[in-house]
Amino acid sequence: TRYISVTGVQTCALPIYMGMSGNWQITPSDKLPKHAHLIFDTNDGMSVSLVDMRRFARWQWSDGFSKKRGPDPVEEWDLFVANVNKNLNKKLFDKPVYEVLMSQEYFNGLGAYLVAEILGRWDKNPFQVARTGIDTDLLNLCKSVPREAYDRNGGQLSDWENPYGEEKDSFEDWMLFYQNKAGGGWTESMRIDANGYVGVGTTTPTSEIGRAHV
Repeated sequence: TRYISVTGVQTCALPIYMGMSGNWQITPSDKLPKHAHLIFDTNDGMSVSLVDMRRFARWQWSDGFSKKRGPDPVEEWDLFVANVNKNLNKKLFDKPVYEVLMSQEYFNGLGAYLVAEILGRWDKNPFQVARTGIDTDLLNLCKSVPREAYDRNGGQLSDWENPYGEEKDSFEDWMLFYQNKAGGGWTESMRIDANGYVGVGTTTPTSEIGRAHV
């Protein structure tokens, strides 16, 4: 989930969970985009709108970012690595690597398609125990893969289209593992759904480790 925080004059913040399709658009205040749900007006006749056609975005006043979310692996690299390494003794790291990478407490900002790309490029067993399986190569990919996605203005998946003019084919060409049918027959190799279920060779995982029958 994409997550930002807007801090006002008072000592409070407005964390905004942008969901799968949430994005920001700047328009004249009298020409608001369709599906604009949260709007900030400027003093020069413009508005900054949170646009979300799926209505997954949400927001709530609070005293700042959730303390359960770890450092950003892209912008806070050193803190991110330190946070992972100092907590390897926690029970969570008894679980497989693929599952731990979905934990926002340690791998903030990573979601299904990014995890699939990271694990695919890592090219090691994603089912091994995270405590001993997580290595420098994997941590580096947790920075470089999201950075590459950011540089392409974010993903374009299923019926979600990027609002910034990025060509969908370009993003699909970039993805090597998730829902990729380009490049001579690539198909989706791994799916991690909202329940944390993982499917390898199947798009409908029903358990923590799902495999296609051969």
